[in-house]
Formats: sequence, structure tokens, C-alpha cells
Amino acid sequence: MATSRRIKSANINLRDELAFIINKELEIPGALITVLRVESAADLKSLKAYITVMPEKYKNKAIKALEKLKSEIRRQLASRVKIKYIPMITFLGDQGYENFVQVERIVTKLHGGKNIRKKNN
Repeated sequence: MATSRRIKSANINLRDELAFIINKELEIPGALITVLRVESAADLKSLKAYITVMPEKYKNKAIKALEKLKSEIRRQLASRVKIKYIPMITFLGDQGYENFVQVERIVTKLHGGKNIRKKNN
């Protein structure tokens, strides 16, 4: 099913506000958290937020911290976003960066350990 323009717009707004709240308003020590994308249900009552965490070793710790702070995050979202319902949020780690690193290791290994990335002059 195609995502409506209204849902796409809401997702962009919710992603931006979540990123602001997580990085500016909440204290999660040792981790840089990026909200890559969000996927809302058609009724906007639930939301999956896909995040990356740097350094990678803090990923599980950061997701657990965000889960504990969920009610505070929703409260802050309610004051920043004008929508009828503030969605229930599920935080998930995005696998995109991890997949990239794994592919890069395999390619490097296949090329005899040489880094094959082209350097910009």
C-alpha cells in the first residue's frame, strides 16, 4: 500500500522533532544518536523510529535508555508537534551502516587487504 502524502509529511516532521528531542533535550551519555527514518501507521497511532548509534558498542544501551525515556519523549513531542494523536514509539536499530561495514570488510579481504576506496584529489 502506498504511503499517503499526509503520512510522509508527518513522518518527516516526527523524525526531525524526535532527532531534536533526543540530541538536545535528553541526556544519553557516551552516544551520538541519529534518527534515520520513521515509519508511522496509517492512523498515526504507532511509530517505528530507526536509529544509528555511534560508537556502535553503545547501540543496545542507547535503545534501552530511549525505551525508558519513551513517555518523556512523547510528552515533549506533544508540545512540539500539532497532530491529533502522539504515536506510541518503538525504537529500532538500523542495520544499514552495519551492512555497509560488513560488505566493505568482505571486499577489502577479497582484494588482499587493500583499501579500494578512491581518494578525492
